[in-house]
Parts: sequence; C-alpha cells; structure tokens
Amino acid sequence: MAYGKFVRERAGISDQAALAQSLEKLTERLDAVTIGNAYRTHSHIREVARRMLLSRKEPTGEQAMATIIETLAERVYAHGHAIGLYEAKQIGLPVDLADETLEG
Repeated sequence: MAYGKFVRERAGISDQAALAQSLEKLTERLDAVTIGNAYRTHSHIREVARRMLLSRKEPTGEQAMATIIETLAERVYAHGHAIGLYEAKQIGLPVDLADETLEG
C-alpha cells in the first residue's frame, strides 16, 4: 500500500497503464503469497484497532474511529513511534491529562 501511495503521490503517476507497470515491478520482486500475507496482516491490524475502540465503556463514533484507525495504520510507519497527549488528541483518541495521583 505504501508503495502504491509512493508511486501516486511522490512519483506523480496517475495514468492507469503506468500504475499497472509499477505494480508489475513490485510483483517481480515479491511473490503473491508475500503480498497476500502483508494484506492480511494489514487488515488484521485495522480490525484489532476497531475492536479495541469499540470495547471502550463509551465507544468512539464511527467517523472518529475511522480517522484514528486510518492514522495509526496508514500514517504512523514506525511501531516505536511514541504518541504524546497533544498528538493523541489531534488523532481523535479519547485522552485526558493525568491528575497528580495517576501521574505519580
């Protein structure tokens, strides 16, 4: 998915034939099983995120949930990326500043 996004956005390719050719280049390097596994993992991550958001006592609305999942699954590329309070609020995560007891 990131490869396709790169080809469209960074390389500026929008022509369907050129997009198909770039996909062909990808499949020359990766077999169908590898690509399928990556897709299944991506789908699983999105489903787990959705279930986690739905499991809250006060579930997040559909639009906010879609934004949160999209941001975490598509825009944050490093697993070790720390998300602070400010960024969490920007994403739409339901967060509050910790009181002194919790902070301690």
